[in-house]
Amino acid sequence: MILISQILSSIIQLFVFTLIPFIWYIITNKKISGFLPWIGLKKTDNMPVKSSVILFMIVALLIIAPYLWLYKTNSITLSGLPYESYIQSGFSPETVLVILLWAVVQTSLTEEIFFRGFLYKRLSSKFGDKFGNLIQAVIFGLIHSPAALGHGFIKIALIVFITGTIGYILGYIVNKSKGSILCSWLFHASANIISPVLAFTFLVK
Repeated sequence: MILISQILSSIIQLFVFTLIPFIWYIITNKKISGFLPWIGLKKTDNMPVKSSVILFMIVALLIIAPYLWLYKTNSITLSGLPYESYIQSGFSPETVLVILLWAVVQTSLTEEIFFRGFLYKRLSSKFGDKFGNLIQAVIFGLIHSPAALGHGFIKIALIVFITGTIGYILGYIVNKSKGSILCSWLFHASANIISPVLAFTFLVK
């Protein structure tokens, strides 16, 4: 069952992406308590909701055309459990749940914990906010490059640039949120929910 597979996949990825920061925290802080606030899962009075919404709209407008071009030229293909569920049953309740689990937990939460909650903060403390954010954004972009492997340097570079830019903006939001990843998680999850919905609606025949 695809839904069960998605649940298990989300749990495993969340565990793996949280394990390294957790081990680092225990080694450097000599304790277990306080890990969640340290990783950014905390409330803050400085949630930049308005600026995040504006950035979200700008990013959406900037990336929709390049992504459509990449899909139309078969440079990246639709795949994964959400796609399999949609092919089998369309936008059924199961597909909606699979998309939500994939978007909210497996991708956005795990990536925000590791890249913004852990990596960005460690790099920023060593190199400063701007350069630290740039480094994590480049790494974030590079891990998405396999999506276009075999389709030429330009298309790979475009994927890295798009995802890296998103990663930089998410780091900026975390900085404005005083270390909280809640707002960047919401931003990231929203984008990851909209992306497959648009792709399945307009690109799947």
